[in-house]
Amino acid sequence: LHMRKRGQVSMFVILGIVILIVISLAFFFRSQIADKISQMEIVKSEQARQMESDLQSYASSCLKKTAAEGVQSVLSNGGYYGRQGGTVSYNAFSVPYYLDDDKEDVPKVTDIAVGLARYIDDNIGACLSAYSQNIQLGEPSSEVKMGSMVAAEVRQSLVLSSGETSVKVSSYSAEVEFDISKVYKPTMEFYNEVKNISSVDFLGQGYMALEGNYKFYVDEVSERESVFVLFYPSAFGAKNIEWMFAIRYPEAKEQGINPLELFA
Repeated sequence: LHMRKRGQVSMFVILGIVILIVISLAFFFRSQIADKISQMEIVKSEQARQMESDLQSYASSCLKKTAAEGVQSVLSNGGYYGRQGGTVSYNAFSVPYYLDDDKEDVPKVTDIAVGLARYIDDNIGACLSAYSQNIQLGEPSSEVKMGSMVAAEVRQSLVLSSGETSVKVSSYSAEVEFDISKVYKPTMEFYNEVKNISSVDFLGQGYMALEGNYKFYVDEVSERESVFVLFYPSAFGAKNIEWMFAIRYPEAKEQGINPLELFA
């Protein structure tokens, strides 16, 4: 009986040791598995951060490129974008009338910024889509401020997927080195000089062009209408700016004056 009890005790001890070993092994492997899962999550997190950073950087570069193209396009169209009325078609541009008989409509810098924002909304998608086939683009909403620099910000959902990793960018921004005042002010001064056909001073406008560092030429659209093109060489880095506007002179017909002859 005594030997039987000792045998039972020994079995319980062995069983206890086995249970302890099993429990220890379970904790060990659980720890190893947890570490591997944690490492995988860290890798995925780093991959996601890199994907998001790369997407953000690319979106900003797209915005800078599109905004730069937009500046040239909007100014070539007289400071407007997508204007429906009050324009004349000239060399594939919609040139606005700054003066149409007795109606004057000259853009402010804020109007130009609004036009540039609309241009960005309509054109940035092509650049963004080229980044990846797995990118989903939301509707863009752009805001532009123009001063000594062009500052643009776009609120837009960009979702990029790669395998099991997916990242989202909600907004991006960029700046373009362009001082609008260097072309806006001389253009407005020039317009104010030529809008009154009875006081046209070709020599004075020539001096103005020299001081404003631009060239200009005039093309006749009709007997009463002229398109003015101000050419600013290298005004936008190494790029040129062409600013166009049109005038339909109210008194030209009554006075029998051909506007083009005054600027010939």
